[in-house]
Amino acid sequence: MDAHKKNATIGTMVLLNLINFGLVGFWSFDGAVMLPFLQTQFGIGNAVGGYIVGIGKLMIALSFFFGVFSDKTVSRMGKRRPLMLLGGLISAPLIALIPHMTNIWALVAALTVCYFGIQFAAVPYFSLVPEVIPNEKLGTANAFFSAFGGIGTLLAYAVLFSIIYTSNKFLAFYVLAAVHLGCTLATVFSIKEFVPDKLPEPESRFKAMAMSLVDVARDLPKYRDLTIFLISNLFFWLGLGVFVQFFTKFMEFYANIPNEPAGYVLGAIVIVSVILAVPVGIIGDKISRKHMVFAGMLTMFAALVIAYFVIGPKSSVSNLDLGSPEVVASLAQQQKVDVSGADFSPFVKDQFVMDASGKKKDINEDGLPDKKSEAMRWCLNGGLDEKGCGAAVSAVMGADNPARENTLKAMLALNKHVTSETKGVIKIAFGVISFAAIGMTICVVIMATILPTLMPESKMGLYMGFYSTVTGLGQFLSVVIAGTIIQKTLTAGNEALGYRWMFIQGAVCMLIAAIVVISVPYIPKANEPTITELEKQGEELARQLDKAQQPGKGGGKKSGGARPPQSKGKGGKNKGGKKKKK
Repeated sequence: MDAHKKNATIGTMVLLNLINFGLVGFWSFDGAVMLPFLQTQFGIGNAVGGYIVGIGKLMIALSFFFGVFSDKTVSRMGKRRPLMLLGGLISAPLIALIPHMTNIWALVAALTVCYFGIQFAAVPYFSLVPEVIPNEKLGTANAFFSAFGGIGTLLAYAVLFSIIYTSNKFLAFYVLAAVHLGCTLATVFSIKEFVPDKLPEPESRFKAMAMSLVDVARDLPKYRDLTIFLISNLFFWLGLGVFVQFFTKFMEFYANIPNEPAGYVLGAIVIVSVILAVPVGIIGDKISRKHMVFAGMLTMFAALVIAYFVIGPKSSVSNLDLGSPEVVASLAQQQKVDVSGADFSPFVKDQFVMDASGKKKDINEDGLPDKKSEAMRWCLNGGLDEKGCGAAVSAVMGADNPARENTLKAMLALNKHVTSETKGVIKIAFGVISFAAIGMTICVVIMATILPTLMPESKMGLYMGFYSTVTGLGQFLSVVIAGTIIQKTLTAGNEALGYRWMFIQGAVCMLIAAIVVISVPYIPKANEPTITELEKQGEELARQLDKAQQPGKGGGKKSGGARPPQSKGKGGKNKGGKKKKK
């Protein structure tokens, strides 16, 4: 396998990471769309919505077993690529079916299997990367990993979410499904996975999955560096997960910014990650990776603290329910907007009744039915232009309603005030999110580089799966905790928390992650031995000592052998304090 690794080229790195374009595109789109989709189409709040999207995070948590399943797979195609292919074939059709689901339980079932397929493909892919790319090129390879992930995020936020989803929700899911499947096929059939001439005897994969927990529980104390690093990773995702899942709801329902400009704000993450991913990866091959991750986490901590104080709270329309007739009437009074003859009372939170053709009114022409209150909210926040707003008001009140004209005038006047306030919020948010994206890019690229260097190569799939399990657990707890707290504080009318809780949770968890990662005893640089290489050096040393102490070959009593060098808090150094040479 080592000889195969050394053949890695730039072309190999590109083709290897192409699948990540579709995987990250899916998760980014899911994070931006799913909670608002559940609220607008099924009336599901933040707490219950957090549990539903948490299903996807639980599937990530099952990655531990997917990794073992992959390790024990025996086929002429390899042990990674068959599962990557199967996962793509399972998830792609279900992505396309999601917007057609009209029953919440059918949607939950489809999402569960879809999330399963996505992660069933992802874990073997994560394991394949270090098996194809040598340690000294992992930083560069993971730069391509992040670059393709960044482009996938760009597709999700700037194209699918901001443009296609706002005009045709069905088409957005179709495009995502096609991209995901196409990228999966491209990687699976272009990368040559190492396969021995003589295949090993097949083992029971399900028995191995059952025993894997015992193996990890037995091995983790020996791999102290990996254990501490995984704890840091858990807190990293406890902090980042809440931001990824709730930011679009924060922008839409707290800052009162519609989907399109909110998507452009998230596009700042893409711009930064695409620009910085490759340079960060190259730098990570030259300097301390531990200190780079530490700096990245501190950058994210600072950005989230700043975000809490500057994104939204000074806007006079933040935290206002612009779909509430009472709130809108009060806002009009505060801004001295003439509402004589206007009537906001018809804009209730009920869906439109079916027309003669049996269809419900689709105000914004996105393919899904709308509520009457959404017509007013979109008129005020700029989600509808003047012509669309006029049609929406007529649809709610009736074209012959004597109050229609004055109501429309009042809404258009309020629209000028609302959009003037939110423009400032958008500018501030773009700057702060760009700053946070610098730290996030550093963390994502370098953490992916560090991870395989702390794992035993013979059990790469097992530990990559366990890493994904820790990541999934962090994301699941993140959205469940945040969803519950956000819903309770919104109900209580606590303006200091509500959707702004995501910044608090994110900052606290990111600071803990930074403190933990800097305490990892040994994280190898590019030119230092990995954990696997240290173990091999220790085994060779033990063999040499045993041979030297055999009777007639060096004299002395036969010793019990030497312990393999482990990084037990000594930073990869021996007792003499000298760094071990590779």
